[in-house]
Amino acid sequence: RFLNVTGVQTCALPIYADKEDIRIEESLGRISGEFVIPYPPGVAILAPGELVDQDLIDFLVRARDINIDINGMESHSLETIKVIK
Repeated sequence: RFLNVTGVQTCALPIYADKEDIRIEESLGRISGEFVIPYPPGVAILAPGELVDQDLIDFLVRARDINIDINGMESHSLETIKVIK
């Protein structure tokens, strides 16, 4: 099943915006400040400026539990995600 993401800002604005790290489980409804790119296949499922929803949180928690490689995120442990302040 595909994740449904909602873009709320253009990609350029969140890249330069002030960001903070928060626990993935607490990121519901926040605006992403980084890419989330599972590998394989290497296709972004979240980009800066998109809204974090429950499907994404569930995916990231599951990815953490089974050690899926995620590129684009600063937290390699998948404990936190960068969001716009």
